[in-house]
Amino acid sequence: MTCFSCGGQTAPWTHMPLDPIKGTENTHKDFVVCTECGLGAVSPMPSSEEIPSFYDTAQYYTHGQSHLAEVNPTLLDRALHHIAWRFDKGQSLDPERIAKDLPPGASICDLGCGGGELLGRFKPLGFNVIGVDPDAAARAEAAKAGITVLAGTCEELPADLKGQSYDLVIMSHVLEHCRDPSLALQKAFFLTRPGGMLFCEVPNCAATHFKSLGVCSAMFDAPRHLHFFTPACLRKAISLSGFTFSSFQYMGYTRHHHASWRQWEASIYDRTRQYTAHPLGRRHTVLRSIQLLLSTALASDEKKYDSVAVYGRRPGAPERAPV
Repeated sequence: MTCFSCGGQTAPWTHMPLDPIKGTENTHKDFVVCTECGLGAVSPMPSSEEIPSFYDTAQYYTHGQSHLAEVNPTLLDRALHHIAWRFDKGQSLDPERIAKDLPPGASICDLGCGGGELLGRFKPLGFNVIGVDPDAAARAEAAKAGITVLAGTCEELPADLKGQSYDLVIMSHVLEHCRDPSLALQKAFFLTRPGGMLFCEVPNCAATHFKSLGVCSAMFDAPRHLHFFTPACLRKAISLSGFTFSSFQYMGYTRHHHASWRQWEASIYDRTRQYTAHPLGRRHTVLRSIQLLLSTALASDEKKYDSVAVYGRRPGAPERAPV
């Protein structure tokens, strides 16, 4: 297959025989990487009909219930977590902060909104919000909070959005789940008003944590993650769709050193060994956590944080409200 972003050729990258969320064999085990830009992808790409079954699980973060088990931290766990917190300068999407860049009563569309948690923080600020998600369980969670979420995906938008446009379009940890990220971003572009904003966040595959643990990183999440972006790949992808790049934003650091997070990643390695004697990833031990902390505490944002977001704008003057 060729890279959707740069058109370059791909080469074998890695192999993951386990679906860690379901604890069963992963039927889409092989992954390739672009030799030119570094974008990763599952190969062959699963069909649209196969993908819904990947999310047919009782525990997933979009269902309102975490798949991470609670772990009683040791004194060393608390120390690692606290030190990581002291060095964590990451920023997540803050509705109150971004409100300063939006007109009063702005309209917001969150594509792949899950249970609508983020929209639930925008709505009290006076914004008009709507979401899109293919997962019936996630839509049910949003409905409980009074958030309207339509059935659909970034690549196949619901008919109700035809002809609509928004001041802010959000794609938070969505693009990596898309079979065709290029198409998804094109749809997001046409949903964004001239002068409007895009916020697109994905796992950061240039992060030291991701590179160190490989397929045993919680951010790998096979087979639900279909594409694997670096900041450079993400910036190029939104530019190809027509958006003008504004800035990067990074987040996701302290959690690497939480006892529950580490136990989950260690379990991924242990369970992968049921399918292969030598997993193409590493086990997240306490020692490895210490090594990660020492190597990333003062590292660049690109190497430090497990998630990267890009802000983009659709060119053109903002539309004026009718007098």
